[in-house]
Amino acid sequence: MYTPTNISRTVPSLLVSLCLAFSLLACTKKKVYYHPKSSTTAIHATPYKVRHHTTVDKSQVRETLHDFYTDWQGAPYKNGGMSQSGIDCSAFTYLAYRNLFTIDLPRTVSEQARQGKKIPRNALKPGDLVFFKTGLFQKHVGIYMEDLSFIHVSTIKGVMISRLDDDYWRNKYWKSKRLL
Repeated sequence: MYTPTNISRTVPSLLVSLCLAFSLLACTKKKVYYHPKSSTTAIHATPYKVRHHTTVDKSQVRETLHDFYTDWQGAPYKNGGMSQSGIDCSAFTYLAYRNLFTIDLPRTVSEQARQGKKIPRNALKPGDLVFFKTGLFQKHVGIYMEDLSFIHVSTIKGVMISRLDDDYWRNKYWKSKRLL
């Protein structure tokens, strides 16, 4: 049984332990790149098909995204996943931007939606992020390809290409952002 004396000794030591744990976690931030031909992530590995975003060629972005899609096509959905054995929508955009364009995006849809420049739907270019509100508190993100198509991770079909003019996506569309 705890007494006031025991609690006064336990709480500060617990706080010190928590602070130490958080500071150690903060110091271990490593860049992780995923190579699509491998089933494991490699720490400090060379990114897959690095493209610098300083001079963006629309056709090069489209071709690079298509190659990335081909490598990931059909990878199943897994909430919180970041590999070809399971991935979610924000991890897919996170890895695509990091590995293809050397741009570090935040890991969640809500944080990604705060990045870049807001653009109208009719001005989309390959590589733009497209966002959807799919439920009361649920959001979804994909990467625009061309001709109203975008790549994303479906909860049912995994990594796939869909169309913005599909009834479902047209009604769920929220906004678009440009980072390239």
